Amino acid sequence: MSVVKICNLKYLAKIRTGVTLREAIKPVDNGSISIIQIRDVRSNNEIDYQGITKTELRNIKSDLFLKKGDILLRAKGSNRGAAIFELEQGNFQAANQFWIISVNEDEILPEYLHWFINQKRTQHRLARNSQGPNSTTIASAITASAINNLEIIVPAMEKQQSIAKLQKLYRKEEMLIQDLITNRKQMMNAIISDLTKEANTVKGKV
Repeated sequence: MSVVKICNLKYLAKIRTGVTLREAIKPVDNGSISIIQIRDVRSNNEIDYQGITKTELRNIKSDLFLKKGDILLRAKGSNRGAAIFELEQGNFQAANQFWIISVNEDEILPEYLHWFINQKRTQHRLARNSQGPNSTTIASAITASAINNLEIIVPAMEKQQSIAKLQKLYRKEEMLIQDLITNRKQMMNAIISDLTKEANTVKGKV
């Protein structure tokens, strides 16, 4: 019989904020540090690694660089979705626009926690506990208390692995479908463009 327990997130992971910068990030060609910002996370909670700004920063400890499996939860705004960092290497850090969650993998899989945080029920709970004039506004923020005390349903490791595999398959299918839609749009745009050219050619001969 599988065992399911409920734990506050603070007992399952180390939680910290991203790096605080006193001024705007200055892009540096071939910079040694890459800073992930809100704009680098798509609406579907996928990180766009190609567009991340490279820079140089002093006094950044190497043990604070992101590791594979770290979860980046948006700290402010109406979108409280989380992304998962999936690269094996590189000097990546996240801006303080995120809460960074590094799980204890003996207790919970990062892929499972990523899936759980992005579920509607969890998102609603985070919204209720956000701090601001209105939990649906850009000004609302997820407090330290809200993130540390977020209740996580933790099933047996085998169940977590099954859910993580299913989520990975779903994400792959979602990307394939999106690519198909994009290709169809391009085809339709090409058709109307060709028709317009043909019509202009006929019009010019009249």
